[in-house]
Amino acid sequence: MYAPIGRPLGVYLVLPGLHFLGPDDPRLDRFCRILAASGFWVVAPFIRSYGRLLLDDSAIDDAKGAFALAVSLAKNERLPRPAVFSISFGSRLALELCALPEPPSAVIVFGGYADFIPTVRFAVTGRTTLDGRVHELTRDPLNSPVVFMNVVRHLDVAGDRAVLSKAWLAMVHRTWGKMQLKEPGARDAIADSIAASLPRELVIPFRLGCCLEDGFLPWLEAALERGADDLAFLDPSSRIAEARCPVVLVHGQDDDVIPYVESIKLSRALPAGMLRGLHLTGLYGHTGAASPGISTAFQETATLVRMLHDLARA
Repeated sequence: MYAPIGRPLGVYLVLPGLHFLGPDDPRLDRFCRILAASGFWVVAPFIRSYGRLLLDDSAIDDAKGAFALAVSLAKNERLPRPAVFSISFGSRLALELCALPEPPSAVIVFGGYADFIPTVRFAVTGRTTLDGRVHELTRDPLNSPVVFMNVVRHLDVAGDRAVLSKAWLAMVHRTWGKMQLKEPGARDAIADSIAASLPRELVIPFRLGCCLEDGFLPWLEAALERGADDLAFLDPSSRIAEARCPVVLVHGQDDDVIPYVESIKLSRALPAGMLRGLHLTGLYGHTGAASPGISTAFQETATLVRMLHDLARA
């Protein structure tokens, strides 16, 4: 929790995406500190399964618990009902809160998604579809192991799935945050060193999950089909349709984790009157790959802070 500097203006619940550091991610910590310096109480929970890089329905319970804490804080401080800011896969949690009988005062969804399966496909192919048109966009190749970790129990694997998942997790820990490893071939040596420690029957599955072996897409598609029931809770469509508070959508057009077309889909699916705005920008990426000029960064950051002020006081 971050205390405001000066007279408190409101309360924000910040819901993170998938990252093993959770709210300790320096980028998220910096953002929360800026919000606090602007006069807001900030509740930034550690979503347990997200910290393990797993999309589990327990994350919804964690988000609801954090929201209850934010509501209690707002009441104690005699402030308006909390607003919510979600990042990446935190959008699934924010949209759940939107559908509560007593929802947040407003929600800003930053880099969120409307359709889970297309988002997963994009993560390994770089292709996405909107209005029947296929878009080829840049994807982050360092995320591939996380995709396969989340469907590992449905993969066709002759070997210990727990060992395989641990190997993919090691790949993530050794590669995330290192932009130079996104280049073709740059992460091969790391993958080879991890693969060398695995039982023979897991070497090819490990490489498939890193998208370093041909055949990873049909392997994934078969797992998605087998796991359809288990993964159904990740589809936010019903919650989008039941949204009961204003929603602002922000998405970087260079986002290489969740394609910006997902926010366009979200904007179309929200109930009439609930969409406060859709902002597709050239600044906000997802993993820090973009390098905007100082004046552009200042202008867009100032715009975002103003938007957060308006939402929290709505």
